[in-house]
Order: sequence, then structure tokens, then C-alpha cells
Amino acid sequence: MAIDARTLSTGGPESRARPLSVNRARTARRIVLDRWASRVVVVGGIFIIACILAILFVIALEVYPLFKPASATLAGTYGVAVAEESGRPAPGSALGVDEYREIAFVVTRGGALDFISLTGGANPPAVPIAGLDGARVASVAALGKGRYAIGTSDGRVIPLDMAFDVAFPDGKRRIRPQPVFGPPSAVDPEARRQISHLAASALESGAVTVAHVGP
Repeated sequence: MAIDARTLSTGGPESRARPLSVNRARTARRIVLDRWASRVVVVGGIFIIACILAILFVIALEVYPLFKPASATLAGTYGVAVAEESGRPAPGSALGVDEYREIAFVVTRGGALDFISLTGGANPPAVPIAGLDGARVASVAALGKGRYAIGTSDGRVIPLDMAFDVAFPDGKRRIRPQPVFGPPSAVDPEARRQISHLAASALESGAVTVAHVGP
């Protein structure tokens, strides 16, 4: 029964309500859609949980090596170009390697930069240290990434910026050493004693070099 304002004024029903019609096909479609929607929600929830578990599994794989003891494996044995005393590494931080770990270098006592290929290729040619003027390398100090200070046997310090040129001709990586030597500075200009140990720091206010020249 339909009730409106006129029904209340007249005191009785004026028109009858239409009976509710149920379409069986439409109802069946709605039931099917509801079932598929519930299944999609369940599958989506399972997929999200699986993704979270996969992320936790990857994190566990990355963290697991931290709980294992440290180990080292011998990658190879290499020799310098000169086997004599002048070809031996100088005291201090005389060894280094490029960031791709393909070329190692050594500052020798005789006053040269020797390069060794770690990939089995030909060794780059050695480079003489500029500014030695007959002196020998007595010590080497590392100042940071690719920066070194070379102490000589006559009381001088030679800056070294060990750079590498990286190019990709024909899609293959090619690394070439490009050392840059700065002008020498005399730490012991009067006695010209040998620099046995060396340390240096470059600040905004200027560089400071500390050298051990006495007994």
C-alpha cells in the first residue's frame, strides 16, 4: 500500500503500490558478480601477502652474509715490471687499484708508477714520477680517493692524483691510467734529509704536511 499526503487527507489509500518484480536472470548475474568479486578480493589479499613475504625473504638473504665470518680468496699472483730493488714498492701506501678492479698500480722505490693488469691483458706502460730529479722515493702517504703524497730521499714531497680514463669503444670498457703529478714542495730545504714517514691533509684553509726526517 502506498501512503502519500492525499491518503492522509482523505483518510484512506488512493492508489495501490506496485508489486515487487524479481528478475531471475538479473539476480543470477548479481550473484555471480558477487562471487567473483569476493574471489578477486581474496586473491588480491593473498598476492599482497606473498609480495610482503618475498620482500622479507630478499632482505633476509641480504642480511644473512653479515652473520657469517669474514673470508678472503686469493684472486691471483702478479709481479712488478722490475724485479730489482728499484722495482720494489716504496714504504707506506704505495699500492692501489682502480674502482673497477682491473688495473693495480705501485709506486716503486726507483721512482716510477708500475701498472699491472688484473684481467690478464697487457700491462700499461710504467710512468716515471715527475720532479724526482735524481732522488728516490722514500715514503708514500694516501690522502684520500686517488690522492697521494710521495716523500723523496732529499726532503721533498710530490703530490700525485691517480686518475683513470674510462671509455667504452665498441661497447667494451677500456681503462687507461692518467696520473697527474703536482709541483714538489721542500719539507726539509736546508738539510735535505730523507722523508721516512709522511702524512698530509688538505683543508679549506690550506694543506698541511707532516714529515719524519730525523732519527
